[in-house]
Amino acid sequence: MPEKKQKIPFLLKLKRLKNSRGADKINSLFSLIKPPKTCAVKPNSILLIRNDRIGDAVVTLPVIRDLKLNYPEIKVDVLVSSQNKFVFNDFENTDDIIEFNWAPQKPGKMYLLPVLGGFLQFIRYALIPYTASGSYRKKIKQLIAKKYDASVDLVGLFRNALLCKFISRFSVGPRKFINHIAYNYYIDSNWVSAEDNDFMTNKIRNAIEDGLGLKLEKKDTSLPLLNFKKEKQSAKYDLIFHLGASKLRKLSPCKEKKLIELMPGLRILITDSNETDIYSELKKLFHDKSNITFKIYNNLHDAVSDCLNSKLLLCYDGGQAHYLSQFIKTLTIFGPGSAALWKPFEFSDYLLIEESKNGVQAFLSNGEFGHISVYLPIWCRPCFDVGCKEKPCLRNIEPEFIWEIINKHCLGND
Repeated sequence: MPEKKQKIPFLLKLKRLKNSRGADKINSLFSLIKPPKTCAVKPNSILLIRNDRIGDAVVTLPVIRDLKLNYPEIKVDVLVSSQNKFVFNDFENTDDIIEFNWAPQKPGKMYLLPVLGGFLQFIRYALIPYTASGSYRKKIKQLIAKKYDASVDLVGLFRNALLCKFISRFSVGPRKFINHIAYNYYIDSNWVSAEDNDFMTNKIRNAIEDGLGLKLEKKDTSLPLLNFKKEKQSAKYDLIFHLGASKLRKLSPCKEKKLIELMPGLRILITDSNETDIYSELKKLFHDKSNITFKIYNNLHDAVSDCLNSKLLLCYDGGQAHYLSQFIKTLTIFGPGSAALWKPFEFSDYLLIEESKNGVQAFLSNGEFGHISVYLPIWCRPCFDVGCKEKPCLRNIEPEFIWEIINKHCLGND
C-alpha cells in the first residue's frame, strides 16, 4: 500500500464520509427508532428489484437459482432495466421479467452527491414522471396490482425503497444512509461500502435469507448460469482481450499497446463494446499482424461463442467480466472498484498467488475455471466511480506483471 495518500476529489471525500464511523452512528440512532424486522411468514411471491447494470444482474443469478431450487412454489419476479434485461432472458429460474427504467445508467456528477444527489434523482426520475406521465403511473399501478408478499431492493435507491412500500407487504434493502428506514428489514451496510470483504453474491444471499426467513440449503454450483446450448470446441484463440470499460477503470492506451506487444506468439482476439478511438488506433497499429484479429460484438451475448472456443479472457472490471466469465477462464484487471465484492464468482474463494514490487496483487480462484483478479490494495478503493486525477490503483499495474501472470498461470494446454 502506498505510504503517501494522493489527493482525492471533494465528492469522494463526501462519499467516504457517508461510510464513516460518524455516519454509522447516525444510522445506528435511526435503527434504534426503527429496528429491522424479519418477515414472519414465508412469502408466496417475491419481486427482486434489479433495474441497474449487467454485472449487478449476473451476480444475482446464483441466488435466484438457489431460491427456486429450495422453494419452487414461490413466485419470483424480477424488475429489470433495458440494459440488463437480456441477461434474464437467457435465465430459466425467474417467473416474470418486468422492465422498469428509472434513469440513465450514467447520471451526472450532481446526482452522485450523498443524500442530496439521491433526493434530486428522486424528484427528476420518480416524482416528476409520476406527476406528468400517465403511462408511468399505469406501470406503478400494474405493479401494485400484483400484490407481492415481499420485495427486495438490490439497488439501494430511495425511489426503489418507496416503490417497495407501495407494491409489497414486506421489503428488504440496504442500510443506506437514512433511506434504510423505508424498509422493513435492512442489511448492516450499503450494498457497496468501503468495508466489504466478501462477494456481492454472498451479500445478496444473506439479505434474502435473513430478511425473508428463508434457508437456501440446497446449492447449485454449476456453470454457466445462463442457458446456452453451444458446445465447446478446440481453442480458436489463445486470448480474448476485451477493451470495454469506462476510462476510469482502464489502463492507459500505452499500457494496452505494450501488453499486446508482449504476446507476439499468441492468437489474440481484440474486441470492444463499440468502435472506440483506442480500439481503432490499436487496429491500425497491429493491422499487419496475422496472429491478431479485431472484432466488435453487438452485445455480450454474441461474444459467448468465441469465449467457449478460446483459452483466456482478459478484461477490466465490469459487466463483461461477470457475464463472460461463466464460459471461459478470466483475468480481470481492477482499478477503483471493490475487488472483494466484484471478483468473478464461481463458488470458491480466491488465494494470493503473485505480488509485484509496487504492491499489485494477483489472486487465483479455486473454482472450476480458476479465474484471476489483479489489483492494487489501496486506501481509497472503492471510490464509487468518482475517481481521481492520479489513479494510482491503475498506474501501478504494469503490462509486464499482467503478462507474467498470463504466462505462468493461464497458458496451459486444453
